[in-house]
Parts: sequence; structure tokens; C-alpha cells
Amino acid sequence: MNESNHYVSLKHELSLYFTKQQTSYVLSLILSWKGSAESARNWFECERLPEFGRQTAKQLCNLDQADEVIKYFKHLESGGYA
Repeated sequence: MNESNHYVSLKHELSLYFTKQQTSYVLSLILSWKGSAESARNWFECERLPEFGRQTAKQLCNLDQADEVIKYFKHLESGGYA
């Protein structure tokens, strides 16, 4: 899969959990952290977050906790620690 396909796929997946505005925010943020859509998707699906009992962002979204994921991102952006 090329980078463009990874991007489209990730954007679609995020849109399942977030509003259009939130999807743009989350997509932009994790792309800036990870450098590519493939790495960003891998982070969303696989990176375990200690603050959330080592669940991934995707797992949290599947548990209807997408708002917590947004709060976590905003915390990190404001200089908070992961």
C-alpha cells in the first residue's frame, strides 16, 4: 500500500470515531508525530498508552472513549507528559 492509500485508510478509520473536525485534528497531530500515514496508523492501532491501562487509542475509541483520546492529545500538546 502506498502512502496515499495509507492516508485515505487512516482518515476513514478515524472518521468512524471522531467528528470531521476532530478527525482533521487527530490526523494532523499524529502525522506530525509519526511522519507518515503508515506509522500514524500503526501508532493509533498498536501503541499502548500507560495512562489508559496500556490500551491503544483505537481500543479506547472502540470503548466509546474517543473524547478521552482527544483530551489526551490536548494534554500532550500543552506540554503534558505521556
